[in-house]
Amino acid sequence: ILQPAAAAAAANAANGANNPAAPVVGAEKRGNTYPRSLYLSTAFLCAHDVLDPHALLPHISGFSNSAAASVASKPVAVGKGKDAKPNAAANIATPLMSAYQSHCTDTIKRLKKLGVVSLNSSAKKDDGKTKKEESAAVNAEAFRNDPVIGIFRALLALTGDWDSSAAFLAHAASGPAFASLVQQQSNDDDDDEKDVAKLRSMMDTAALAACTICEGVASDVCGHVGSAVGDIYAEIAHNGSNSPMKGNKNGKVNRSSILLPSPSTGTMSFGVLTKDSSLSEISSVLKDPLSSLVKSGMICRSQSLYVKMCRLYKTRLTPPSSSNTSNDIESSEEMDPSSIDDDTLTVLSTFLVPSLSLFPSDTTLPAELWAVLQNLHYTIRYKLYSSWRHPGLEKATLRALSPAAVRSGAVPKPLGIIESEIDTGIAARYVLKRISKENIADKGRQLAKTSHNNPLVVFTDILGKIESYDNLILMMVDTFEFVTPLGLDVMGYCLLVSLGGGGEAVGQRSRTKMGGLDTEQWLASLETFTGAFYKKFPSVELRGILVYLTRRFAAGQASELGVLRSLIKTAGGYGFVDYDSTASLSDLQLDGRCGSRLLKRETSSFGVVDDINRRASQRLRSVLQGDDLGVIILILLSQLRSKALYSKPSSNTVKEHVKVIGSTYDDCEAVLCLLLEYLSDTSMDSKAKEKFANSLPSLGHLHQKYGIDAAVAWMLCRPLVRKSMFYMDDGKLLAASKSGSLSPGEPPAYLKPFTTSSPEMTTSYQSLLPSAAWENITPTMFETFYSLAIYDMVCPEERYNIDIDRLKKECERLTQLQTGGAAARGQMSVLAAAAAAAGGNYEQVRRATAFTKTHAAELDRLKRNVDQLSKDFQRQKKRCGLVLEKLKGKKESLIVESEKLKEEADGTTPSNNIKNNSKFAPAFTTFCIYPRCLLSPEDSLYCAHFVKLLHKIRVPGFLTIELIDNIVNAVTGSFYCMTEDEAGNCSIFLNELWKCVNAWRYDNDTFASELKDTPGSQLSKAFAEEHGIETHSLTSGITHDDYKAIYSQWHHKIGSAAIGCLQSSEYMHTRAALIVLSRIVQVFPTQPKAGDRILKTLVPLQGDDNNARPDIRATAQGYSSQLTKARDEGMWKEENIAVTKARQEREKMKAEERKKKLAKQHEDLKKESEMISRQLNDNNGRDGWRPRDDRPRQPWADQRMHSRGPPPPPPLSAVAPKFTPKSGDPRELHGRPGGDSSRGRPGMDRGEVWERDRGVGGSGIRPSNDGRGRQVGGGESSSRGIERRKRSRSPEPGEDTEPLRGSTQKRSRGGERGDWAAPHRRGDPSGSSDPQQSSRGGARRSDRRGGGGSSRY
Repeated sequence: ILQPAAAAAAANAANGANNPAAPVVGAEKRGNTYPRSLYLSTAFLCAHDVLDPHALLPHISGFSNSAAASVASKPVAVGKGKDAKPNAAANIATPLMSAYQSHCTDTIKRLKKLGVVSLNSSAKKDDGKTKKEESAAVNAEAFRNDPVIGIFRALLALTGDWDSSAAFLAHAASGPAFASLVQQQSNDDDDDEKDVAKLRSMMDTAALAACTICEGVASDVCGHVGSAVGDIYAEIAHNGSNSPMKGNKNGKVNRSSILLPSPSTGTMSFGVLTKDSSLSEISSVLKDPLSSLVKSGMICRSQSLYVKMCRLYKTRLTPPSSSNTSNDIESSEEMDPSSIDDDTLTVLSTFLVPSLSLFPSDTTLPAELWAVLQNLHYTIRYKLYSSWRHPGLEKATLRALSPAAVRSGAVPKPLGIIESEIDTGIAARYVLKRISKENIADKGRQLAKTSHNNPLVVFTDILGKIESYDNLILMMVDTFEFVTPLGLDVMGYCLLVSLGGGGEAVGQRSRTKMGGLDTEQWLASLETFTGAFYKKFPSVELRGILVYLTRRFAAGQASELGVLRSLIKTAGGYGFVDYDSTASLSDLQLDGRCGSRLLKRETSSFGVVDDINRRASQRLRSVLQGDDLGVIILILLSQLRSKALYSKPSSNTVKEHVKVIGSTYDDCEAVLCLLLEYLSDTSMDSKAKEKFANSLPSLGHLHQKYGIDAAVAWMLCRPLVRKSMFYMDDGKLLAASKSGSLSPGEPPAYLKPFTTSSPEMTTSYQSLLPSAAWENITPTMFETFYSLAIYDMVCPEERYNIDIDRLKKECERLTQLQTGGAAARGQMSVLAAAAAAAGGNYEQVRRATAFTKTHAAELDRLKRNVDQLSKDFQRQKKRCGLVLEKLKGKKESLIVESEKLKEEADGTTPSNNIKNNSKFAPAFTTFCIYPRCLLSPEDSLYCAHFVKLLHKIRVPGFLTIELIDNIVNAVTGSFYCMTEDEAGNCSIFLNELWKCVNAWRYDNDTFASELKDTPGSQLSKAFAEEHGIETHSLTSGITHDDYKAIYSQWHHKIGSAAIGCLQSSEYMHTRAALIVLSRIVQVFPTQPKAGDRILKTLVPLQGDDNNARPDIRATAQGYSSQLTKARDEGMWKEENIAVTKARQEREKMKAEERKKKLAKQHEDLKKESEMISRQLNDNNGRDGWRPRDDRPRQPWADQRMHSRGPPPPPPLSAVAPKFTPKSGDPRELHGRPGGDSSRGRPGMDRGEVWERDRGVGGSGIRPSNDGRGRQVGGGESSSRGIERRKRSRSPEPGEDTEPLRGSTQKRSRGGERGDWAAPHRRGDPSGSSDPQQSSRGGARRSDRRGGGGSSRY
């Protein structure tokens, strides 16, 4: 072999030196077929360093001797060298790259035409598959005998050295460009990363071109990888079930490679991988050949290799401590992201994940891939999905290509994957166009099948349609039942990308509408879909979306609050805690919020309880508890409230409307309360509070370190503070203390930082308020006020009893349905009627009245809830009694009296002459009442009941009158700076408090029993002097007359502030005033002067001119109606009786006027109707039409028809076909003309039709014609034996004739029927031939209408 090669080399050198244009020796042999042994021998010599493969290139091509010598003189060492300009004039050994570039250009053109509908009918339809097959056949034939390809395959098979083989192929395909880079590299001592990258790129491109053009090369690369990992895989393949499938996708072994040895012949292997090789070493060796297989698309021909690699990586990536084999991500242990090297990530991102797109859509390969990916951290998985998606899906990559990139074949995404994505997109859109609720089972499976190999394409398309059509949400969620676990995980990633977490242009979409108040349609639909999706599939990764939301909140963006809200409400099952707005809460719902969690759930939707997926709720809670994610979001939401109010907008940002700012503030507060309630709930997780306590910073740190105001910091810590205060009420803890495992007076360790008596809590109080505030508020009062909740103050006994009775009735109803019998007949009839009204058939009606498993589950739930509500009621009643006793025990230390304070500071003994502290009420209102009552509806109720409770137990120094005065001042001033939810909370607080204020004003007995001679009725000296009240109020309290004067001042302040807001041009002022006034309409106003002014102010707001603010107009109209109704019901208690009577008289007169007006309108309409009737009667003589009432009462004649009757039928055609019956002469066939009134068959004359329709029997009567087309007489029956139709009622027994119309004789269905024979059917030989029996009543009709011809006919 070597001698001809050396001789040819010497000859070429000599010829090249003497005559550059001389032909290359051996060039005439290039078209010959070289034997397989020649390639193997060459590779064998090269493997033993006897021959340099680069030295052969001048002998098989027109290579320059200098370039060949530069490469052959020194072994190729990839990794060194400098840039060098290639010799463009030199030739190359093989046209591989030009063929590859041509292939890429043709393929791109073909892919751009996929899915395009041509409207040119004359155009030829292109068959993409045929073109693809023809191109592959041409390339295979062209390079079947290429010596460079043959040597490369032999080198790869014998040496197993990918770098050396690829370098030879790159040298042969790139020519002097590769040689110059190697030469520059050998001259420089330092490595240049750019040169290394260029060399590596040339090698990869050459290998890619070879695998793409030559199918045999791809088969050899697959064999090379398989042999490299053969020993490693043999160790992990313990049984036959774990071995990969044999052969290709068709089940046949691919033997297209000319280098495949026979079964009896072995090959040399120079592999560097052993059984002890690490995953990093395996990935480093195999990443380049695997990448070439994927980019060329040839990996689809070897499913066995793909399965082998998946199982190999699964074994190496599975943590040693994990033996989990399930597909549930919850139960799998993840590897540390830092423990995975770059080469392994490269193999995962360039081979394992994208290769799935190249295989047919099936569930087997996605399951193998998911077995690998489920052991990875979600951040790594999402990076892999991102590289799979990059730079775009379907034709997006092709659109971004430049013409130069197309010509060079430098496509950033493999063309095989692009083609697969396009085909999947077409199939998915075909199914989506035809999917509906009726065929969701079949079409859902088809849609899921299309997503198995390209889930990114299908799910991105689905989310795009959901963004526009929210009615697809539930259908798509049901469709995902048929998706693989890998598909569900990809769905979570696609959802994150759609929300804006993918770092792409989609994240720059506008999230709010032009006004900034309402969420865009696409984001609102995705919010709903997120909750429904994670409720249905709780095992899907949640951390990605929650971390994305956390980063958005940290950046001060609140537009995605709805996503978190939807997750907690739908997936977490906590929709009963949330509310649309505080103004929309009814009294029933507010009562329910004072009780237990179950009472809230039962009253939130008026008894309609949503189904809860407990697994989804527990999964969401566990994710929020992990890594302190839930507490981090709580702190960020607390800070976001302040950012929304005080953050300075950038110069490029348009100033937001105050309504938008208020809406953002309210949303932050609502989601904050919802998340806090969810994280501290122990109904599904007994250790929820312990985990929450371990994550939450202390009260002082929340205020000082994180900048959270005192009221919100207390709100975050309150669940743990209350737990530490009332931990003895927990039955489990009591049982533990009795058993000796825990002492009765010692709280758990996790609650000690939040115990009110702990040093950490008491020292943090001083930093929560200014130092001047502590001069008027005691730490005891501050701690007591912020530690308790509405659950501890009020027990809604009436609401408990009502709901318990309602649930018992439901239980009784279902029990009756279960037992059946007479008791359930009424209920079953109602259910059957409802099912029948809905269009149900017999089977559906029967199922509707049956006691099903759903009814059984509902009955069990109702019984549990009845028992639980009874226990909750007793527990809360006991809690409220306990709190009341504690407050009574420490009421002496709640308030600081000014005189005692001064005397104790001076060191003197306090005197009995106590002067009330005039600064307590302003300080308590400013730092306690006002901040907390605006947080939530529960807090507003709590503030009102706390004030009433302290007044009720007669706390010394608690000046109720002064406190209410300060509250009124604060509320009237805050009308101008409230958000909508704050206005709703304020209205709840004011409504609850004003009930007592009104009772003290208008009920002398209530004033005497509740306010008179109490500490709350006393005043401070400054307040008494300011309002001109005598000094008796300092000791004995105010009188009823004094209270009336003060009440009038309060009433005037609230009314003036409300009217000022209603007259304001600012939207939020008017909106806040309407919300507050609508809530307190039953208690305010009570004075007619203020009420009339408010009604007068509402008139402009209700007019049609207020089109710019339709919500204001609707709210004003509603409040005006409520206020008018309250006035009529006597809520304006100070209105004069004479004024009331005068108003009632005026309203009565107005009602009479309206009644007269309606009567006049009715009379006018009647006269107009009569006039129209007269006009119609006048026209009767001209066109023959008369009113319906004046028509002749004839059942067979209609006088509205023209007097001349219908036109005669058209003449029969002379060539009409003849009909010959069995007996008789032939007749002409004719159809019924358009103007003919005959209803007979073709060929039936009018007499026969009359006999058939009118029932003429054997009496021989036949009608005649009156000349106008009407039948007026009778005649003989037709000789053809036509009988009349049967009547629907049987004749009387023994009666032959029917009484005449108008006769008073009654028919009877009873009596003897033995003398009557049933009429026989037409053609029945057994029937009677008697005319009176052959046709039911035929003779009777002839007696009545026949004979001398009645005048009626």
